[in-house]
Amino acid sequence: VMKKFGENPQEAEENIDYEAKAQEMLRKAAQEAEEKGDNNEGFIDAWSNAYKTAAKIYKELGDTAKAQEMLRKEAVKIEEGSTSKNSPAEHLYVAAGIYKELGDTAKAEEMLKKAAEDADDKGYFASAAKIYEKLGDIAKVKETLRKEAEEAEEKGELYRTGRIYKELAELEK
Repeated sequence: VMKKFGENPQEAEENIDYEAKAQEMLRKAAQEAEEKGDNNEGFIDAWSNAYKTAAKIYKELGDTAKAQEMLRKEAVKIEEGSTSKNSPAEHLYVAAGIYKELGDTAKAEEMLKKAAEDADDKGYFASAAKIYEKLGDIAKVKETLRKEAEEAEEKGELYRTGRIYKELAELEK
């Protein structure tokens, strides 16, 4: 039961629709975060924190379509940012996760492949092998692990080399 505004401050407080006020503030916060994303503000490296924040708020507001739009913008921003970075594999991996969440499995797989190739090219064999495993490409997993084992053995890292060969043996089963 809502009371009309009166002279008494206690009566005025009871007249506030807190749910409506919360919705209004959350929507403003989401819009502000989206604007920051659009203006390339609120970014750390290629991570689009602004869009992630907007997506979270829109989801909380029950606006799934708008939340998904923000996630897609985030994925695209990360993907674009990854091309100019020294190690885009991590960024592409994050973008793949977002595309997967959005239900775009083809785009997620494309991002994973790019991430694996980048990691492999830069000698991040363990990371590349894990990504190839996610993709179900066991031949590439084995190839990458063999490269890692050779590198570890050349460096005299015997324990690591042994662990890698053990992993390869498990894959042969």
